[in-house]
Amino acid sequence: MNLSDFNYCYLNNIYRTKDVVAFELALADKLFKHCAIYLVDSEHLIEIEKMDDLIKDFKIVDGLLKCTTVKIVPAFNGIESEINKLTEIKQDTGSFYALAKEGANNNYVIIDEKQIDINGDQDNLIGPGLAKFLDIKLSNSTMSAYCRFTTESKIYNRMLVTLEGEEIKFHPFYFGVPKGDKNSGVSDGEEINKMDFFSPDNLNKIENRFLGVTFVGTKTINSQTYDIYYAKMMQLYTKINIINSFVNKATSMHVKWTNAIAALKFFIATQHEALAKENKTPEWAGGSSSYKSTYGVYFKSSKKFFKQSEITNLYNAVVSCINDKGSIDAVCTYMENSFYSKDELTIIYLFLNLYKQSVIPTELLSLAYGQKYLIEKKDLLMTLYLYEIRVNAYKSKLSFKSINDDPLAPTILEGSDENSYTLVNNLYGL
Repeated sequence: MNLSDFNYCYLNNIYRTKDVVAFELALADKLFKHCAIYLVDSEHLIEIEKMDDLIKDFKIVDGLLKCTTVKIVPAFNGIESEINKLTEIKQDTGSFYALAKEGANNNYVIIDEKQIDINGDQDNLIGPGLAKFLDIKLSNSTMSAYCRFTTESKIYNRMLVTLEGEEIKFHPFYFGVPKGDKNSGVSDGEEINKMDFFSPDNLNKIENRFLGVTFVGTKTINSQTYDIYYAKMMQLYTKINIINSFVNKATSMHVKWTNAIAALKFFIATQHEALAKENKTPEWAGGSSSYKSTYGVYFKSSKKFFKQSEITNLYNAVVSCINDKGSIDAVCTYMENSFYSKDELTIIYLFLNLYKQSVIPTELLSLAYGQKYLIEKKDLLMTLYLYEIRVNAYKSKLSFKSINDDPLAPTILEGSDENSYTLVNNLYGL
């Protein structure tokens, strides 16, 4: 790995002795799928600061380092040999989080066995009990992970992970991998050769990569053939490096993407209205069970979630300005010179980019649905990263505070290129 593999470069620590000053940089791609630590000397730090393709949270101005609050810590023994070495942060690949990411990227589905008789003798099944891995949700207000099922008439949730009492609990589930996927299980009539069980092909199979997952069989559901698996008990506790600037960046991006999704839902509704087509929303049928708990680890960004009225006002301002100015580029320039915040401009650009491509409602609907799909996928991967940190922090009873921090003061995480901070609320059981 090298610097070109990363998008974010944040100053994490400064190590210092009488003879050595070293700067620890935290590197990540845009979705934190690949992360690394890079220990550099001052000369190399100056070179990196000049790289335009890296998003950084520090500057060097007239020979002075300008950055957010960073810890200065005593250098460890042998630090000289580690300087200018890039060390990849390994991530667990056999966990629940890894499966959720893989499934979101490869059209895996979660199956509600109460709706579809997955254990029956019939191979061709029809039913509403399918949800894409992209429909997995990670709650901000509880420690729950769940999958949202939507049918023509109802919406309900299938819990995957919950906090019950003081314990994190995994809920078993069935899932399907589209037949022909390179990661799928045993094909029809195939027997694993036990003498060759540890061959690369067999090790790559899902049931061998994810502990607690077993291959069930092959079924055709709603005209699509799937290899079916049962996740009985999956790994929730992993080895994950918690870097404050990464958490702050991820919580900020979650707010931005949630606002963008809300804006796209509003835009889609307006185009349905333009076509005089009613866009019916299925009724909630998931019951009234709550998994709210006194305990847990929760992140809250200082950035705000937009209200529906605020999104409506931004959309109306865009449409009014388009009618007045005529040109999308002229509207963009006008909006940028107005008194809109950076986050408001993000939503304005979203609307303008759609109208720049078309003004026909049917085409706009297609564009908006496509954009919504992409953003929802990014948001799921980002919130999975945060959820893995939250679950592991809860398990290890991590304080998130430094030794010299006031124990009674709120726990705040800073860093990254975002002009924001993250408030941590953590309370652990006995």
